[in-house]
Amino acid sequence: MYLFWLTTAPMEFFNGDETVGNFIAGLVLFSIFTLLSVGVNALNKSRGLPFWIFISLLFPVFVANIVYLMTFYPQVNAMQKVGVYKYYISSSLDWDVHGLTSFYKCKNWSLTCYRLYSSYGLSGAELLVNETNNEVSLLGFGELMVTDGEPPKYYIGVSGQLGNKLYILSWDWVEDSDCGGYSCRSYVYTLNTCNLDRTACNPLPIRYTETYDITPHWETNEITKEISLYDDGEDGDIIFTYGEHPRCYTNGCEILQEATSN
Repeated sequence: MYLFWLTTAPMEFFNGDETVGNFIAGLVLFSIFTLLSVGVNALNKSRGLPFWIFISLLFPVFVANIVYLMTFYPQVNAMQKVGVYKYYISSSLDWDVHGLTSFYKCKNWSLTCYRLYSSYGLSGAELLVNETNNEVSLLGFGELMVTDGEPPKYYIGVSGQLGNKLYILSWDWVEDSDCGGYSCRSYVYTLNTCNLDRTACNPLPIRYTETYDITPHWETNEITKEISLYDDGEDGDIIFTYGEHPRCYTNGCEILQEATSN
């Protein structure tokens, strides 16, 4: 546990993780305690300080270290070993004492870890392993959040079911080269199909590009064997219908060549 905290904390720093301040504070507290211990011990040997002075100087810093560790020490909630990697779900607190859940990938016998995902307010997080292809996914609220790969695939919203398949959107974003920041981002959503156990998710040749986050809502038609995506819950506008003959209904929706040739 302690080794995991030490090896992931520097990685969090380079990834701009919200808990980096906690790690730095821990190092500062530990350094102060170490320096005080050395200094007070030297004074004790040279001048013969009374025991109560020795304790009064060190005890507050010792208590501060213990309180810090009890408050901010990351907890490992789940771990799975797959091939040469270990995957972790950890929970920690930021300075505002908000719970942060993180998903890590660590190579065996290495001090290098990669933070694949972090989120506040994520409850019931668990690891899903597909041993057939050594695929590891993070589940939150019973839905796919991210699947490790090259690169990792990130999902948004709930999935829809049609027959014996699940359908879910993965997402990525691109920035306009003429400006920077969130206002210039475009989100690219790709339709994926998965097994009912949420494994073996593969992209389908239909995607949708928008400048804002959407809240996916699915409607299925078992008679025509089609599933339709809406952009803002039940009251949203229809974006596309996927089936034997995929159809787009709005700008930004694109049916790729592979779909039109079916």
